[in-house]
Amino acid sequence: FSVVGPCSEEPIIASKTGTTLFENIGQLSVDQLDKSNLEFIGSENKIDSINGTPVGEAALEILSRSEMRAYGWCFYVNGEQPDVYPNEIAMSGKVNSVKWIFGFAHYLDGEWLSMCEPAWKVKPKFLCDK
Repeated sequence: FSVVGPCSEEPIIASKTGTTLFENIGQLSVDQLDKSNLEFIGSENKIDSINGTPVGEAALEILSRSEMRAYGWCFYVNGEQPDVYPNEIAMSGKVNSVKWIFGFAHYLDGEWLSMCEPAWKVKPKFLCDK
């Protein structure tokens, strides 16, 4: 289980845990975040904020009149990004890794170009220049 924040690809949490202790990825995530002592807002369904990351309008980076990045937390299971909520993925022997990243969706000229790109790749000034 790991969590990668907005400014560095180095995990802010990295731990090992047994998969049989939890019914789903959501339970595992909440448990590990609770144990980490990091402040977080979320539940088994989704994670909104970890370590004070912004939510809502504060998580938007307006680059121009036609371009923006919308930031938030995304998760990967065994290196793949599922298209369901974390509580909808049952824990099984097939789950080897769960990684949460603070990522962004890129919007340009009326079109979403990408989803869940790692924020550390662009190191957004409003988060990383503090």
